[in-house]
This record gives sequence, C-alpha cells and structure tokens, in this order.
Amino acid sequence: MDEMDHEARKKTISKQFFLLVFILLIFFIGMISLLCSPVFSVNRVQVSGNTYMSQDEVIRIAGLPDRVNIFRLTTREIQTKLCKDLRIEQAVVQRSFPSTIKIQIIERKPIASVACEYGFLEIDKKGMVLAVHKTITDMQVPIITGVVLHNLYIGDSVLDATCLKVLEYLAQLDETSVNQISEVHIAAPDQIVAYTRNSVQIRLGSTDRLSEKAKATQDFIQNMQTMKQSIEYIDFNFTAPFIKFKNR
Repeated sequence: MDEMDHEARKKTISKQFFLLVFILLIFFIGMISLLCSPVFSVNRVQVSGNTYMSQDEVIRIAGLPDRVNIFRLTTREIQTKLCKDLRIEQAVVQRSFPSTIKIQIIERKPIASVACEYGFLEIDKKGMVLAVHKTITDMQVPIITGVVLHNLYIGDSVLDATCLKVLEYLAQLDETSVNQISEVHIAAPDQIVAYTRNSVQIRLGSTDRLSEKAKATQDFIQNMQTMKQSIEYIDFNFTAPFIKFKNR
C-alpha cells in the first residue's frame, strides 16, 4: 500500500509540475503576443499643461520612439527626460490603453527679470534663471531694479535674499495683477516699491507680511480702474493702507 501511495503521489506531483509549466508557457506566449501586437503600438500622444512650449516640442523632449509598443515604454524614464529641460518643473506620464500616452507638465514660468553684468536674467518664482537677454525689450514680466546680480547663468538660482522675497510677493499675485506690475524697485531691504503700468506707486516697505501685502495689492489693482480720482501712491507700510491722490 505504501508503494502504491508513493507512486500516486509521484504522479500527482508530476501532473502538477507539467500543469505549472504549461501555465507559465501560456503566460509567456501571452506576454510576447502583447509586446508584439500592433493593437498596443503607440499612435497618439496627448500633452496638457503646456502654455509656453508647443506640443511637438514636449513630444520631442520626451524622446518617444516611432510606433513603439505601449508596454515597452518606461514612464519614469520619460518623466526624467522631460524634467531635465529647465522649462519643465514637473511631468507626469501615463499609459492610456490600448495605444495612447498622456503627458501632463507643469512649466516653469518667468515671473520677473533682473539686471546682470551682461544683460537681463529671466527668472521663475523660485529664483531659477530660465533665460538670458541682452536687452529688456522682449520681456513681458516685471523688472526688479535696484539690484544687479553677478555670475548667474541659465539653470542657476538667485541667492539674493531681498530679491527672493520680491519673487515670493509676485508669485502670490494672480496673473491679471502681475501683468499690471511693470517694476519692483529695491532701494533697501525695507524700502521696496512696486510700480503699476500706469505709474502708480505701491509702497510695500519691508518684506514682512508679504501674503497680506500681496492680497492688498491684488484688491487695489482690481479696484483701481473704478476710482474716479488719479492716484499717486498707496502705502502698505501700515496695517491700514494709505492712499495719496494726485492734486488736480
């Protein structure tokens, strides 16, 4: 009886082994079929979040091969390629079966310019240098005056503390308000003045209460168009803003 039980167990184990081999074989055949199937060949790339960069430019940076199988792509590798471009702050790459790749990016947007020894630096809200210009004529962002930065190139970061505070202030304004600011002048760390495009002074003073001052600036710019009397300046050095009207 023992020998018969032993033989039965051997046959059972043998059947289980061959069944496992058969299942693995089917699995590998299925995987190879998926990797080679034209159904899963990437034929569409969707790009979102791009404002300054074109879709074709983003796809070129991503380096997607032509007609590649969607399973062969490594999304993390594509994200790394995209984020190596200084204009891209963050990227998310996802597969959308059967044949679409979705790329969502967050661009580094220029928020201000500042003078340097060889022209003007275009910088984002975190102080990274995105571009260098010999003149200021082509830039549509506010200029920070009263300071000249040295030895900074594309990809470097601004270290000047007061300049970084000004960037923090500008970053808290909405797009409409930022577009109305032409200049932020740093006479001293506690004497900062912003100027609107119609030459109204916004006296910010020091870099304390930046969030409060940014909110007040935004409200002021929104209401400025409805004021009947011309304004010379508004002063945020005090808890209650003071408005000085121009003499008629």
